[in-house]
Amino acid sequence: MAGEGFEAGWTGSKAKAVLSFAQGVVPLVIAVAVLLIFWGLVKSMMGLTKAPELEWNRAAYLFSGVEAIAYAAAGFLFGREVHRQRAEQAEQRAGSEQQRASEAEKKATEETTKGQTLRRVIEAKKSTRLERAPDMEGLESFQAGGGPAQAAGQSDIDELSRVSSELFPYN
Repeated sequence: MAGEGFEAGWTGSKAKAVLSFAQGVVPLVIAVAVLLIFWGLVKSMMGLTKAPELEWNRAAYLFSGVEAIAYAAAGFLFGREVHRQRAEQAEQRAGSEQQRASEAEKKATEETTKGQTLRRVIEAKKSTRLERAPDMEGLESFQAGGGPAQAAGQSDIDELSRVSSELFPYN
């Protein structure tokens, strides 16, 4: 019963916060401890300068292994700051690019809507022209005194209708 409340209290954001803290602090503490141990070993090696060659070679052999670990710890400490700065800059760039993409998408939607509206207007004009010239389209309008200009206007409307339907199809 008491354990149930404990488990319920450690779910969600509390557990994530503790895990995040542990992931940030534990490696840092280990890196500092390794560097302190390395410093102690360096001081110890300084004290062995007058030791016999066999003892010095054995100490140097052990020192080289700890030295590699110490360099890795130092690299972690210095690299951590560099990577943090790069990550922050990348997040800022990603945020601005996401905003630009959103604005571009909005503008594209507006332009598509305008194009579809234009298409509807052209289709409406075309249908009203077809109602005026029932059977023989250009010939009747030519005979009624509209002349070739009216027939050319109808072909322009047909061309605009075709282009608008290709560029802005209905959804």
